[in-house]
Amino acid sequence: STLHNTLFPYTTLFRSTLFGIFDDPVTPRVARYQQRTRTLGGDTVGVGMSIDWLNDDYRRRNPGSPPRSGAQGTLMSKLETDPREASPDKYIRGHLLNEHIGGAGDTANLFPITGNANSRHLHSTESRVKRWVDVPANWVFYEVTVDGISSRLNSSDVTRNYVNATFNCLAVLKDEDGAERESYLTAITSTYQVRNEARVFEVR
Repeated sequence: STLHNTLFPYTTLFRSTLFGIFDDPVTPRVARYQQRTRTLGGDTVGVGMSIDWLNDDYRRRNPGSPPRSGAQGTLMSKLETDPREASPDKYIRGHLLNEHIGGAGDTANLFPITGNANSRHLHSTESRVKRWVDVPANWVFYEVTVDGISSRLNSSDVTRNYVNATFNCLAVLKDEDGAERESYLTAITSTYQVRNEARVFEVR
């Protein structure tokens, strides 16, 4: 649909995922976790992750963690991070894979987003994935892609610098045979000094 293509530019990837991975009945139920990174503001940042066959057992065997001390220190020193600021007016290091479902607080899994975007990501997307993973019989495919990155990082005044981007997310609940039971797409835009709402598109 036009709405689908406008909100979620990775439709081709989405379709190939659903009609490729999930249609193979002999796919082994072994977690497959992939990450993509780039350099931004002098540090490595995560710009994409996907994990297939995520479940409660994977989470227990791979405990996540908060952002590690010093991770992305050069980049974050160029941005407003004062916790006293309003949520759209400060940056945090946002996890691509949530720490409560196995996401480590290292540079490959972190990208700077506003406090507002971090909250929207949690409530629109991560909370639901975490509820799925809480059920031992469930299996999940989850993907986060960081798109539309723009930045200004050369001012000595951190309030004049920014990193803007959108987290495009795909979450699919599967049964043990890989058949899709439920799925949704979300888009969470992080814009400095702007309070945004998440966009949610239910697929099934």
